[in-house]
Amino acid sequence: MDLGARRRQNRWGGRQWSLGRVQWHWPALPGSQERLAAAELVADCQAFLLGEYADWLDAQALEVPVWAWTNVLAHGTEDEVRRIAGSGDRGPVRTRAWWAARAYLATEVLAAVDRGAVLAELQRHVLAPLELRLSSRPMPVPKGPQHWVVTVRSALGDYQHSHRR
Repeated sequence: MDLGARRRQNRWGGRQWSLGRVQWHWPALPGSQERLAAAELVADCQAFLLGEYADWLDAQALEVPVWAWTNVLAHGTEDEVRRIAGSGDRGPVRTRAWWAARAYLATEVLAAVDRGAVLAELQRHVLAPLELRLSSRPMPVPKGPQHWVVTVRSALGDYQHSHRR
């Protein structure tokens, strides 16, 4: 999924943000710093709620927290999870292992769906709560993509084992 997150000067001296289909244009006027901060907050929130937060941060060359890699798995549609599964290790070199791990986990989530699990239930009962636990850090935070894969697979396995029909 190419988030297409961009920040650049526009021809009037202001700034322009774009995220997917949404764009903000702010003129360089006195007091526009508040509007710029508001636009950043809106873009961050939109990326989070669309399941694109890791992509958003990575596109800006910012550090991506572990929980953010779980974001699209926890909030994305089935089509988005399928797109992630097919993306492989397309990210920048510095985060390529995380992109590959996320693609692998998307494949694992889809395999569970193919075995009869409902994606929305996996998201509601496993992936979103795991994302929240990873973000609040009461549990040990995985130290790298391999540990994150083990953490997510374990949570999926526990749920599937407890919900066998």
